[in-house]
Amino acid sequence: MTRDEKLLMWEKKVEQFDKSGLSMRQWCQENGEVYGTFRHWRKVIQEKNDMEQGQSRWLPLQVLDDTTQHSPIVIKYKEFKIEISQDVDTRLLEDLLRVLKIV
Repeated sequence: MTRDEKLLMWEKKVEQFDKSGLSMRQWCQENGEVYGTFRHWRKVIQEKNDMEQGQSRWLPLQVLDDTTQHSPIVIKYKEFKIEISQDVDTRLLEDLLRVLKIV
């Protein structure tokens, strides 16, 4: 089964769960699904829907004092190290972080 086929199958299951009115654990028990697997796919589907709707989970950052010298922000993730300067293109940064999330 391809990933797209799995995604479609899990989208249907998540829709059935949403309509059921049951807790996630109850629904999984009644439908023979592994709770952790169901939670994983539900999160994958939610993130996919958020991206399609252009919603971002990032909060705006406001710099209150611009008189100090700015050092880059450093993010270390797995074998990656990203230095973010003050004049970063926020869309580029958001795209980069999405890619790293997949890796």
